[in-house]
Amino acid sequence: MNYNLPYVKKCISNISQSDKKIAIVGNIIEIDEKDKKIKIDDGTGVFVGIYSDDTYVPKEYAISNTVRLFGNLSIYKDGSSDFIVHIIQTMSGLDMELYKQIYNK
Repeated sequence: MNYNLPYVKKCISNISQSDKKIAIVGNIIEIDEKDKKIKIDDGTGVFVGIYSDDTYVPKEYAISNTVRLFGNLSIYKDGSSDFIVHIIQTMSGLDMELYKQIYNK
């Protein structure tokens, strides 16, 4: 894994098997603090990220907040995937409709 590669902005519906380091913006629809999972919806699909004690997590985040997840994606031969989140960034001032018009093409 080349850690110097930039994160590539993706909408959930356009994630492919060749993607490795991605950044996804969406609204939080579920937080599982026990299993350290966060589920977001960007309007094109729903995606689950797995975070750890090493992940940067904002002090305040909640269901329906808009966030950007930065992380590594692994897609396996059976079609399953893991998205290991490195950073959860709050995007509270983001106009999500404008963002979708620009990036979710």
